[in-house]
Amino acid sequence: MKTLRPVLAMLVFLALGFLADFILDFIIPGNSGTSFNPVPYFWIAALCQILFAASFLLLQVLTLQEHWLSNAAAIVFVVVGGLIILWTPLIVTLMVKYPDLSVPFFTPRSFFSIAGLLVAVTGVFGLLPVQKKR
Repeated sequence: MKTLRPVLAMLVFLALGFLADFILDFIIPGNSGTSFNPVPYFWIAALCQILFAASFLLLQVLTLQEHWLSNAAAIVFVVVGGLIILWTPLIVTLMVKYPDLSVPFFTPRSFFSIAGLLVAVTGVFGLLPVQKKR
């Protein structure tokens, strides 16, 4: 159960990053039509950034401050974050070699890629040895 709580928190955090990308790319696309009004796009992007930052702080408090992150969960964080970080360069490399390959990829600026990076950093921080108090 101790490993399950941080993994669920990580999945919720990654889902929020993916949801922010979905909202900004598909529901409110930046290049839809000739008379695109950018004002709602930027307001929703700012709201997504605020919610994403708040959810990241909540993830940090739960995993690191509340000591939810065990060694096994930290390893899961590093592996999942590393896979998300390496997914796009790997897929783009494969798409150059095989142009018919149709697989979703994420831009380096997407919330989902940033969420993967933050999850990996959280996992690495969780694997560092804890300093003993004197």
